[in-house]
Amino acid sequence: MSHELKIGDRVQTMPWNRQWRYHTGDTGTVMRTVKTHDGALPFCLVAMDTDLPAGPSVLFSSDEIEAEV
Repeated sequence: MSHELKIGDRVQTMPWNRQWRYHTGDTGTVMRTVKTHDGALPFCLVAMDTDLPAGPSVLFSSDEIEAEV
């Protein structure tokens, strides 16, 4: 991740995302960010475009997504 993601950022999944429902390049919007106290990678709760309008948000670690280009 080249910069820290924040609420409202548009993101896309990377090839090594661990969510079986999503493929490389699927897009969404960051709804919330979560940082752990143990120094691990931050997580982002993402509303995926394929799940809208009423679908659930998905929790990705920050190494599974990147800012949409």
